[in-house]
Amino acid sequence: MSATARDWFRRQSWSEGDRADFQRRLSRVRSSRNKAQYLRVQAVCLKDAGTQNLLHPALELLDQLLKDVPERTELAIAHMLRAECLVRLHRNDEAVDAYRAALAAQRAFPTVGTDADLGLGELALALGRTDLYTETLEALEEFGAHKPFPVQQYRAAAISACISESRGDLEAARRFAEKALAAAAQKESPFRHHRELGLAGALESGLEARLRRLVGGKP
Repeated sequence: MSATARDWFRRQSWSEGDRADFQRRLSRVRSSRNKAQYLRVQAVCLKDAGTQNLLHPALELLDQLLKDVPERTELAIAHMLRAECLVRLHRNDEAVDAYRAALAAQRAFPTVGTDADLGLGELALALGRTDLYTETLEALEEFGAHKPFPVQQYRAAAISACISESRGDLEAARRFAEKALAAAAQKESPFRHHRELGLAGALESGLEARLRRLVGGKP
């Protein structure tokens, strides 16, 4: 199906015709930066379409970006998006490497931030990868100042609380749990014209119960 000039890089399907049309249009784009943006946006649309089989073409587009048009403004987010696709495909070791690549790209070009530290931490907890806990906490500390949204602050503090508890540091776990719940309770974002942007929303019930237990000081 032919795409319009506005939506050719925002498809939520990926037939052979879709792929050929996208690549044909992409080949006409002169700017490497624009090419990288179109590859990233199309990959996000496929990743977020909710269909497992679209994760593979999303990964192919991100790999194309990293290989052919590695614009530094796109590298960190491209690596993070790869990690998110790989997690959903249960390719967890590759996902860890992709999160690490995202963090390395962010260090090299700090103007562009990502949530790769949060993704790495949540994956480490989900897998019980205690070997990643120190790396995760260091990344959260390193990039924590660049988390303006309540949902980001909630995720970071919740990860830290769970890791602290697993290490037996219940006082730190309590402090982080309090911080997480306070962030989750915020009703407005710090952006005046977008007060509902980046709020935590409904919490996962099991994690919320764990945080409340930690705040209450119960083992």
